[in-house]
Amino acid sequence: MDAQLIQKVNATALGFLLPIRFIEFSFLTSRNQKNKNNDAIFMRPQQR
Repeated sequence: MDAQLIQKVNATALGFLLPIRFIEFSFLTSRNQKNKNNDAIFMRPQQR
């Protein structure tokens, strides 16, 4: 296989995978943040 072709394929794969990883990561962190807020509400209702 041509080295230039391999480089191109790798670059394409990276360009495709990185946004997916980033979206997954931001979704997970936002969900964790929501869960933390819910825990705080359920554990200390008198502070609300």
